[in-house]
Amino acid sequence: MPAPSSSLRRITSSARSTGTHAVAALRMWSARQVLAAVAATVVVAVTIGVPTVLIPNPLFGREIPVEPWSYPVWVLTSVLAGLLVATYVRPRGTAEAAGPPPADGERASRAGMAGGLTPSAVAPRAAAPSATTLPGPGG
Repeated sequence: MPAPSSSLRRITSSARSTGTHAVAALRMWSARQVLAAVAATVVVAVTIGVPTVLIPNPLFGREIPVEPWSYPVWVLTSVLAGLLVATYVRPRGTAEAAGPPPADGERASRAGMAGGLTPSAVAPRAAAPSATTLPGPGG
């Protein structure tokens, strides 16, 4: 059995390698994908931020103050959703490399559950019925 320090070194090295691969993959994105990621990030941020009053506005009010952790959750969700949307954007000239279209009934959903529960995570419990219905009133 390897010593704990060698196991920790392997895990750390693996995580570093994965991070390096992720950065390398993002650098290979086309301008269309980067633009899609930025646009989707902004759209998701506004879509979540306005009704939950993370972005102050005259349309919605909030009686319970915003929790400090709501802002990082909101930003992280917006950025990750933008990155996810950008993965569905093909670089120019790769349409033929995508392969044949899927057969009937095999078409995958592009939206999935990506961020579907985020408004209930950043909205106040009193204003979001789904926030109390899904996990229960105790949180």
